[in-house]
Amino acid sequence: MAPRRKKKHTTHRNNPQILAMALIGAGLLILGGLAFILLPKETTAESPGSGSASTVPVAVDYPSPELTLGNIAGGQSSLKDYQDRVILVNNWATWVPLAGQKCQL
Repeated sequence: MAPRRKKKHTTHRNNPQILAMALIGAGLLILGGLAFILLPKETTAESPGSGSASTVPVAVDYPSPELTLGNIAGGQSSLKDYQDRVILVNNWATWVPLAGQKCQL
């Protein structure tokens, strides 16, 4: 039986690549922490959950476009039929799977 060779035991302290990676990682963590602390926070007038959101329609000073679409009953509906009312026109693409479920195609 051949004698076993002893393996060189290297410690992580003597490996310059590991030391360099550790220093780079620590530096990035410090820079990220400083950026998080020092950069200004964005504030908005109407942030979610603040209770200041409104459902009041925005006033516009131009007429709606002329739009006539087919309705579920097979007839035609025009935006002029709903003048002075708030209208939501829900457009769906038929190739989107969710649209097929919503439109019951």
